[in-house]
Amino acid sequence: MTWGVVSLLLLLVAAPAWAGCPGISTPLTPVPTSLESLTVSTTVVTLTVPQKATQATIYVRSNTVAWTTDGSTPSTTNGSLAKVDTVLLVCGNAMSRLKMVRQTASDATITVTYDGHS
Repeated sequence: MTWGVVSLLLLLVAAPAWAGCPGISTPLTPVPTSLESLTVSTTVVTLTVPQKATQATIYVRSNTVAWTTDGSTPSTTNGSLAKVDTVLLVCGNAMSRLKMVRQTASDATITVTYDGHS
């Protein structure tokens, strides 16, 4: 059982940076100085998207968040939920439309990295 988990993790790490976003057929590189750590509370949190970013990889580090990319405000009854240890891949214009709020009594923490074309 342990070897299956290790193999899966190696496959995830080895996946090309462009594998998740539709329409991207060339390798992406990390955008320099683009690591963001954000606290998600009861007010809407948005991303600070670097100019050269094509995709954002968001890791939910603590507590559950609700999120939307359609311009609406996430809440307990609107949006999708991302629990702890969830990784979200957000592409293109959806990065600037992403909104998040916490879904638990405590604030959530997310880490965001950006990739783009150099």
